[in-house]
Amino acid sequence: MILTKIIKPYNGHHIHQNIVLTQYKAIYLFIPKVACTSIKKVIADTLDVPPFDPSKPDSYIHKRNFPYVNRQKIYDEYQGYFKFCFVRNPFDRLVSCFSNKISQDKDLNNEWFNNGVARIFKKYKKLFWGGMGFEDFVKSVAEIPDHHADSHFRSQWLATVDNKNKPLADFVGKFENLQKDFNSVSQKIGFPVKQLPHLLKADHTNYRAYYTQKTIELVQQRYAQDLEIFQYDF
Repeated sequence: MILTKIIKPYNGHHIHQNIVLTQYKAIYLFIPKVACTSIKKVIADTLDVPPFDPSKPDSYIHKRNFPYVNRQKIYDEYQGYFKFCFVRNPFDRLVSCFSNKISQDKDLNNEWFNNGVARIFKKYKKLFWGGMGFEDFVKSVAEIPDHHADSHFRSQWLATVDNKNKPLADFVGKFENLQKDFNSVSQKIGFPVKQLPHLLKADHTNYRAYYTQKTIELVQQRYAQDLEIFQYDF
């Protein structure tokens, strides 16, 4: 999918973990909760990216020493690179985020969770809590505008535009056609065509089972631009 329009201006920009594939003159525009773990695993294996912890070759993929580039450098220094990303139905993505970042065990405390809530959500204080239901989760997400939103539930279209809100991504693939679209990118840039592993699969049923009419409407309002730009619906 080639992005051709932007609906509403956005004045804030965030640094994403965009990965530079120098030998292929390409940049992977990172969007969380869209098979990013699987994609990064294939990139790491192909580029022979060193592990975060040399004593643990299979250490956490998101801490691997990828060649990253911030957004401003993309604007200034990588105009000739092929820039690609993948998006996901916002309804499905939000369920995945809920399942992955909110534990029903209110007492879960470890490296990743504090009282059942992902530590990266700690800054939102009382908006998220361990054991919360999906409806409350959606309500909380709906209260947080994109310029304050964690990247796991920030609107996806923001990762596809440059600092003037013009299309930055040369190719926007879809989670629903992940392998096919990843193959298309691979063929375009000369990257080895590889089967993507299915990593960090969320433990939940079909996303539609989570929704009520109320939460459907909240997501439609919160992610109106994602839904229109990427042609998704419930």
